[in-house]
Amino acid sequence: MISSRLSPTTTDRRRFLLGTALGLLVLVAPLLDLMAAATPPTAPAPATEVLFMRDIVPILVQRCFTCHDANAKEPGGELRIDTYEGLTKGDHPAVLPGEPDESGIILRLTEEDSSSRMPRDEDPLPKAQIDLIRRWIQAGAKFDGPDPKTPYAKKPAASAASTTSPHPTHPPAAPAGTKPEPQPKAGKSEAIDVMKP
Repeated sequence: MISSRLSPTTTDRRRFLLGTALGLLVLVAPLLDLMAAATPPTAPAPATEVLFMRDIVPILVQRCFTCHDANAKEPGGELRIDTYEGLTKGDHPAVLPGEPDESGIILRLTEEDSSSRMPRDEDPLPKAQIDLIRRWIQAGAKFDGPDPKTPYAKKPAASAASTTSPHPTHPPAAPAGTKPEPQPKAGKSEAIDVMKP
């Protein structure tokens, strides 16, 4: 029959192991603190990565394509920015990867003289957009599109409101201070007749 009480040798062994473990912990704890103090702090988490196609191209299309794409009516110099290759190649590339303060695009966007600053004859880009371009260049101006030689975007199409159409999409607005007259609803045959030339 097995006794429910532990023999003195088993109890002694448990006390010895527990004491040894606690003793080691007391000795090791200060060493862990020293090691933690000697480890350099980790760098802060980097800001969200700036992507060319998602972040930079929309700025270029909106603010620069008027003068610097293949279809520009009055091309700005010989700089084409509608391709990544156009931004980074040539005798005077607009972008020098890793060197934002030497990149022509940053120099022209931040020019103090308004006659030399880009975009010419327009308000300067907001500081946040310039900083975004600067961060992209500093990080190496990586290209994330399909082909650096292919134009990556087109000018935004004219809005539907600015196009001339023989069929207005809505009735003309009533003069100020007057109440518009109710328009009769057209049946199917009248609606089709309206679309005939």
